[in-house]
Amino acid sequence: MSNMAHWERLLKEKGYRLTASRRLILEALLAQDDWVSASALHQQLGAAHPEIIFSTVFRNLEKLYALGLLCRVDRENNSVFEYSLNDEPHHHHHLICRGCGHVEPLYFCPLEQQNPQAFKNYSALECKFEVYGLCKSCTRKIT
Repeated sequence: MSNMAHWERLLKEKGYRLTASRRLILEALLAQDDWVSASALHQQLGAAHPEIIFSTVFRNLEKLYALGLLCRVDRENNSVFEYSLNDEPHHHHHLICRGCGHVEPLYFCPLEQQNPQAFKNYSALECKFEVYGLCKSCTRKIT
């Protein structure tokens, strides 16, 4: 279910309000067909809402990511993150094509393969795991 009421409910469940900025950001993300960077989203929103500054867009994207409402990937492996609404019901990571940038969910987590005792001295664990390769279409282009 991808409508504004769904995302507003998720925010409320986590103790956050749907501010005017968050509404604009979520509306823009709902209209996206692909992943989008903070810079590209700021440019898109700024055309109709020049009062929105980059730091507001970036902070809100990072907060929505931290709350689990967004997925975040580094498609180019250069620390420039791109975001998408997290419609996946399960914890997942991403498989990213180095050729075309296509992103697919990957339902494997290395943390789940570890003995929980390995993490006994840590709290608030976060796992970042991205796999890079070439999709079938890009592989065909080079062979």
